[in-house]
Amino acid sequence: MAWPGNWVGCNAAGIVGFNLAQGSNIGVAFEGFNAISLGPVAPTASQGKGLTVQGQYLLYSGGLIDQELDVTLGIMQDWFTKLTIVGTTDSRYWIGVSDATSSTAATIMNSDTPSANVVAFRFATDADTTIKAVCQTGSSSQTVVDTGVAPSTSTPQLFEIVPTSGGASVTFYIDGTLVATITSNVPANTVPMNSIMCVDAYNNGSSNYQFNFYYFYMLLAS
Repeated sequence: MAWPGNWVGCNAAGIVGFNLAQGSNIGVAFEGFNAISLGPVAPTASQGKGLTVQGQYLLYSGGLIDQELDVTLGIMQDWFTKLTIVGTTDSRYWIGVSDATSSTAATIMNSDTPSANVVAFRFATDADTTIKAVCQTGSSSQTVVDTGVAPSTSTPQLFEIVPTSGGASVTFYIDGTLVATITSNVPANTVPMNSIMCVDAYNNGSSNYQFNFYYFYMLLAS
């Protein structure tokens, strides 16, 4: 039986630094932007290898991003990543899809209201005590829903985004539990976007901003 649609993704087991080794990715080209790798997280009896990522400069956002704007909400059927939000001091995280690119994300995503189309989870310690689900078409057109889930700073969490109704609404899941549904300020289902996991530190040297990345996959319509 064939898989429905097209699965694309990558996993930390095949990443050396920020380079994807042969066989680690399926139809996606992640790269590190404005970030440094702090090295691998060793596999355990219950968890595969991870990669610790930190922004390179305090003022700017940094992390992992797909190099191409190759997905729309019209064709994206499922999107999920496993990672650990490690630092919760003066730190802001975005986990999802956006039309910010590898050349612009550093100065766009370092905001609670980026100037971009965004469908993502946000945890920003200046505004959030729990993880938020966000859809927006611009910095002044944003819908935020509280998931009620706090970051688990020592245990990976599974973040999942599922567009419904042809991309007109978006459902958000954490560890398999539905935590938010958004139907307003959802980007048009024709807007090309890419996957992004990033963090910044509000230009604050006291921040412990970093995340551990394990894997990312998404299912696109055929």
